[in-house]
Amino acid sequence: MNRFLSQALRATACLGLSFGLLSGEAAAQFAKGADVSWITEQEAAGTRFYSDGGSQQDVLQILKDHGVNAVRLRVWVNPQGGWNGVNDVVAKAKRAKAAGLRIMIDFHYSDSWADPGQQNKPAAWSSHSFEQLMNDVWSHTRDVLNTLKSNGITPEWVQVGNETNNGMLWEQGRASANMRNFAWLVNSGYDATKEVFPNAKVIVHLSNAYDNSLFRWMFDGLKNNGARWDVIGMSLYPTTSDWPTLNSQALSNMRDMKSRYGKDVMIVEIGMEAAAATTSRAFIQDILSKARSAGALGVFYWEPQAYGMWKGYGKAAWQDNGRPSVAMDAFLEGSSSSSSSSSSSSSSSSSSSSSSSSSSSSSSSSSSSSSSSSSSTSSSSSSSSSSSSSSGGAPVLGGTGDYPSGFSKCAELGGTCNVSKGTGWVAFGRKGKWVAKYVGVGSSIACTVSAFGSDPGGNPNKCAYQQ
Repeated sequence: MNRFLSQALRATACLGLSFGLLSGEAAAQFAKGADVSWITEQEAAGTRFYSDGGSQQDVLQILKDHGVNAVRLRVWVNPQGGWNGVNDVVAKAKRAKAAGLRIMIDFHYSDSWADPGQQNKPAAWSSHSFEQLMNDVWSHTRDVLNTLKSNGITPEWVQVGNETNNGMLWEQGRASANMRNFAWLVNSGYDATKEVFPNAKVIVHLSNAYDNSLFRWMFDGLKNNGARWDVIGMSLYPTTSDWPTLNSQALSNMRDMKSRYGKDVMIVEIGMEAAAATTSRAFIQDILSKARSAGALGVFYWEPQAYGMWKGYGKAAWQDNGRPSVAMDAFLEGSSSSSSSSSSSSSSSSSSSSSSSSSSSSSSSSSSSSSSSSSSTSSSSSSSSSSSSSSGGAPVLGGTGDYPSGFSKCAELGGTCNVSKGTGWVAFGRKGKWVAKYVGVGSSIACTVSAFGSDPGGNPNKCAYQQ
């Protein structure tokens, strides 16, 4: 433990050194990204994704076809069901790498949602002292990143905390009560990241990108307490009426952050009501332009594929027929062939009829409140096919035999399923009760509950790959 205290004390003693330095390396390419952390859970629930022309496709390919070049994946410490845990994150990161997408890892340092309204410690850390929490952050960050590294994944950006408007790991890490503590927790995540991936850019992330006073308060406080970071991350969730004003305020804030602290900036979350797809397209086009003009590293849409009010989230950029809405065309940035232009007239009206909150605070806040609802499956009424496309859409685990239709056994419980052919999907469970996970051809997965994140059938479970 003393190692963390000595690091923090050295940082405090060296205030004033190098805070004004620029990051030194310009981004190789402006990131047009999407947080897609829900995709495996959606697919396991039967959600399917379709191209603009109606063909079932892997959602990552659809995003790429709309100009997206990066994904963001959240990490929870010990989540219920395994979703967003390390195994789930690795599976999604491997898919993203195979698709040629850049990767951002977003540590929440919680077992569930962390956002401006809640920064709850993981249950396993609940009784720990502050000194222990510093070690928890460091070891958890290091262990997850090492697991990614061992699977051939190199993230370009790493967030240490999610929408930490008032710090994280409350109460010890509440910034308004003890900014020094929050700064030292940030440094614990920063040091762990740089140990595993020295070239990864470390992000400290706040919501409400338009609120310059919030950002000055936080980053002045972090700077004055010796915190280290590479990028200032922002969230922006305007309404259909105030987006021009909030975009302009966000532009001013981005410019001020770069000038004041000599650090890169990035908008890591945006979103707008799914039912207002045409307005959303204009909003996205404008914030992309403003972010570029401010020298930002990129812009990420939060869960654009979460259609059908998945988990109560109403700000997807997708239609309820499983196809992208016209809002996604904004990421094409002037391409002569906007991929969903042919359906633009219907896309703004075919999204959910339920209006989401008009609050301009984070989507994570709204989604965290909805995560406790009983609605945990997405509609897939746009297709009644009993088999999946080999292009990567989640399979329907039908059939009355020992294995789902179109699947062949590959491992017993506790063994390893080596996927040497087929579509890359593996089912886990027993007769009539299965959960599917995308592994990829040429990869393998342990035939265990922990690897799949749930126990659909109870012992004796088995694994089978889709032919």
